[in-house]
Amino acid sequence: LYGQYFDRLPALRDAGRLLRRLHDDGWTVVLATSASGAELSALRRALDADEAITATASADDVAEGKPAPEPVEHALELAGVPAERAVFVGDTVWDMRAGRKAGVRCVGVLCGGIPRADLLEAGAEAVYDDPADLLTSLRESPLA
Repeated sequence: LYGQYFDRLPALRDAGRLLRRLHDDGWTVVLATSASGAELSALRRALDADEAITATASADDVAEGKPAPEPVEHALELAGVPAERAVFVGDTVWDMRAGRKAGVRCVGVLCGGIPRADLLEAGAEAVYDDPADLLTSLRESPLA
């Protein structure tokens, strides 16, 4: 059923703007996602920020998904940066656990429906309402 709506998927508010801003600020943006194939294509179309995305670490690229660290470690390889120079933004406890296991700083966003306390307990250094909130808070965030 979900696949029937791929062409109508909306991006989270300011998600594309956030990725473009991070790219413009010198960050190497790599998507680390459990999506693949048509779903990944639909998500990238919704973001409308391909010019800011350097690479994608998808479910097709790893043997074990989040909360295992492999997707984040693969994203680090694609970005060409060590874990201590990276920040992983995610919306689930599995994202936070994968990021922490990979040794990166983690930032949570609440738009995945997971409570703030759960994201913090799973390893988020900071938690924002959504990409728009993170964008307006960049100067005070772990991405500063």
